[in-house]
Amino acid sequence: MTQRLQQVQLAQAKLTGPEKLLLNVLKLVILIPIFVLILRSGQEWTSLLWAFLVATAFPLLLKPLQYGLCNKYLSSPTQKES
Repeated sequence: MTQRLQQVQLAQAKLTGPEKLLLNVLKLVILIPIFVLILRSGQEWTSLLWAFLVATAFPLLLKPLQYGLCNKYLSSPTQKES
C-alpha cells in the first residue's frame, strides 16, 4: 500500500503545468461553494448540511480524476523474477 502511494506521489510530481492547473481549479470549484454555504448558515441552518454533503463529495469527485491524470505517469507493475 505504501509503495502504491509513493508511486502516485511520484506520478503527481510529473504532472505538467496545465494538468496541475486543472486539478487546482477543480479543487477551488468544489471548495468555494462549501465556504459560501457556511457563510449562509446564519440565514438558513440547512446550508450547513449542504456544506457537509459537498465536503464529503470532495474526495469522491477529485481522487478519481487525480488518479486518471496520474495514470499515464505510473509505471506498469514489474513482474518478479524467479
